[in-house]
Parts: sequence; C-alpha cells; structure tokens
Amino acid sequence: MSKKYRFETEQAIRCSHVWELAQDPQHRVLYRCARCRSFLDVEDMRAFQGTLTPEISETELSAFIRDIENGNVVLNALRKPCQVDMGCVEYQASNGWTVRVFKDRNEWDYFDRFESNDGRMVTLTTMPDAIQSYRPDPSVAAKCYEFGAHAPQSRISVL
Repeated sequence: MSKKYRFETEQAIRCSHVWELAQDPQHRVLYRCARCRSFLDVEDMRAFQGTLTPEISETELSAFIRDIENGNVVLNALRKPCQVDMGCVEYQASNGWTVRVFKDRNEWDYFDRFESNDGRMVTLTTMPDAIQSYRPDPSVAAKCYEFGAHAPQSRISVL
C-alpha cells in the first residue's frame, strides 16, 4: 500500500465511512468515502476491508439489553458501581460481552460502549439513536446495574 493510501486509510478508520464507487481523471475505479472524502483503489480496498470489524446491529443490542432486563444475562461489575459517583462503570456480562454505562451522581446517564464476545464494538459515537436514548426504569437500573438508592448489593459481583 502506498504512503498516500496509508494516510487516507488511517484517516478513514477514524470516520464511520460510507464508501461509494468513483473514478479518477485516469478513469481508474476508486472507492471514495462520502463523509471524510478519503479514497482507496480496488486493491487497497480489499486490504482495508480485511481490517474492518463489523459493528453490532441495533437488533443485537436491543436483544442484549432485553436479556439483561429479563435476567437471562447477568452483569458483573469490574468496579463497584457505588464507588463511582460520576463516570463509567464497566461490566462483564455472563454471555461474554462487556458493556460500559456512564453514570452521573449515582444515576443512569447513558450506555457508553458495548463489545461482543466476538470482538465487535459499538461506542457512543457509532451507537444507534434508540440505544443512545435508552433509559431503564429505576427498578431495572437498581436491580440489573446496581444504580440508585435502592440497588441490591447481592445482584452484582465484582470481578
């Protein structure tokens, strides 16, 4: 891969790219990102695609959240949630996933990150809107994530 393409590829990795076919003035077929305007030729695109990790779909994320709420997936905090007044609490789920939740003054704020057991990841910047705006019922936040004043201390074990 040429230095020029390497730079463009590194720039594109930071972008949630939308590739479209294009042609340069010499009529070579290229892929251009509609967002960051990076470009790759066909050969470099094949190499680049091999480095991409697909994201977790909204359907999978919704099912994961439902499984937590229903008790089918149990969360183990990496640090006791009561020790974090403001910031992220990371959990290891019984299905192998990890999830990070941001809390503010011991209250739920938002999901910050999900990582599946096969290495796929969604962060706040790439998370679907419906998942970003999710707010659990206070009883669910207490029972499943140990957030709030009435959180049971026995539900979540610290690894």
